[in-house]
Amino acid sequence: MFERFKIVKYNVAGRSEWGISRRFWLLWYKRLIHKKYVFCDDSNSLKTGMASREILTFTTEEQARDEVDRLRFGYKPIISRSWRKGECIGEQYE
Repeated sequence: MFERFKIVKYNVAGRSEWGISRRFWLLWYKRLIHKKYVFCDDSNSLKTGMASREILTFTTEEQARDEVDRLRFGYKPIISRSWRKGECIGEQYE
């Protein structure tokens, strides 16, 4: 009757992305949040990184639906993603 997850559209830096909200009470939802790690290569060839907490988003609605299906079957949620040069290089699950 009441879906546990719903897909929500977000405007991120002028483009549309898809996120997932999880029901936490009868009619209220919370956004799924993950830790985002961004790695940079500086001039000294040292690898440095920054971490922040952000809304978990996907570039297509199909990717968001796949993640909702995965969560419905009891798989662990994504807790962090690592990025380098604008590309996702890995995801870590709970």
